[in-house]
Amino acid sequence: MEPGVGSQRLNVVLCGSNRVLKSPISDLILGQSELSPESSSEFVIRKAEVCGRLINLVELPALYNSQLSEEDVMWETLHCVSLCDPGIHAFLFIVPEGCLTNEDKGELKKMQRIFGSRIKNHTIAIITGSEQHAAELDAVTESIIQTFERQICVSDANMRSELLQQIEQIEQQNYTTMMFLETQVETQLKYKSEIESTKLSATRNETQGKFIMF
Repeated sequence: MEPGVGSQRLNVVLCGSNRVLKSPISDLILGQSELSPESSSEFVIRKAEVCGRLINLVELPALYNSQLSEEDVMWETLHCVSLCDPGIHAFLFIVPEGCLTNEDKGELKKMQRIFGSRIKNHTIAIITGSEQHAAELDAVTESIIQTFERQICVSDANMRSELLQQIEQIEQQNYTTMMFLETQVETQLKYKSEIESTKLSATRNETQGKFIMF
């Protein structure tokens, strides 16, 4: 019998700036091992049954400091969302041991800019290490992950059922392709408005300069 038959598939996207951590975290979540791709810009799509539910897990390549152009990044993220039809049930953001690095913070900002501020309502912070590590997070890291919908420590396979429960609790609010496209339209309109405002300000300054010279 095919895994997960009779139950709705859960679509999750594993993200973060640290490529090295993604594969072992995926292994831990899905309970299976798989070789990592040679290229850091490749999508990794994995499927497995976890606690009776079929999980469709997409490892999203790092968006911050990517070698891809802005346009290519947009197409790649749209592709990511399309792989998770009818929508992404949860984004899993990896919080490494220690403080969030500048790359981690940059990755978060990039994700919020691309997916919109609503992504926080669909994000679970995956804190690597023990409960003690979670308790020792610095104030900046703690304040950032508190803005996410949920947080969970990942140290061993015992966390699978708890993580699944957290995903199921936000399952009905899945992030859809339409949400992604709406965010892109809003971003373009905001960008256009900022350009028009800059042009208007420059015109006023130029006019005032001519008046003073006269």
